[in-house]
Amino acid sequence: MTKCGFYERFKESIIVNTKRVYDSCATKDYLENLRCYFTETNQSIIEQSVNIKVRTASIIDVEVNIEPISFRKGFFSIEQNFYFDIGIEASLVKSSNNLNALCIFSKNMTMFGSDSSTKIYSSDKNFSEQNQNNIPTAVVQVSNPIILSSSLNDVTYAEDLGKVPVIPDYIINYFGGNLVYLNVSKYVNVTMGLFAITHVERSVQMLIPSYDFGRPVKECNNGINSREEFDNMNFPLDNFFPPLGSFCISSVNKN
Repeated sequence: MTKCGFYERFKESIIVNTKRVYDSCATKDYLENLRCYFTETNQSIIEQSVNIKVRTASIIDVEVNIEPISFRKGFFSIEQNFYFDIGIEASLVKSSNNLNALCIFSKNMTMFGSDSSTKIYSSDKNFSEQNQNNIPTAVVQVSNPIILSSSLNDVTYAEDLGKVPVIPDYIINYFGGNLVYLNVSKYVNVTMGLFAITHVERSVQMLIPSYDFGRPVKECNNGINSREEFDNMNFPLDNFFPPLGSFCISSVNKN
């Protein structure tokens, strides 16, 4: 047996422009007691609430900023700002309300992204969109957060809630109104677990073997378009009658 069958498909070497990953890391973050921010209407409901329960948690967006580190050539500082949409059921004395709140988590890490002194210009971008300094791209892959605990807290005299975070306008608009930071008597904290993978990639030209073009290997299925195909379909009885599995099991048990 020869290996010619495999090598016969090899045609030539070609150069492709692709993304190469220079550094990658996985993180497991325990986000303890993140404060939730509500709109003015929802905050007034929280002020009257006696208990809360977190129902859902999802990621609205992750802002990723990358900057070179001057004293470490080839390394970059990566800032990540996570914005979460937290679905909360707020229980009042005689009723309950479903509310949505914003939680924020920020972190910074150092990763290797190689070094390049060239600048990049492209015909498909205008001047303002050019990535001229050839800085690599930081990419974050993140799973949905896992809610671990939550609490409804009364503001005490010793607490400092005066730290107002900087929140982008599009995040504020997502909740449909201004968020309340100060002058509250109650606030909500949540604790979450978060898994994420961050990698730094850069556009490079690589020489790779070329075997063939990626041609389709089958025809598209255009659906049922003939009487013969329709006649061969089974009648969907399960769509008209409930399943009998539980009835059959009980009958067997009786015997």
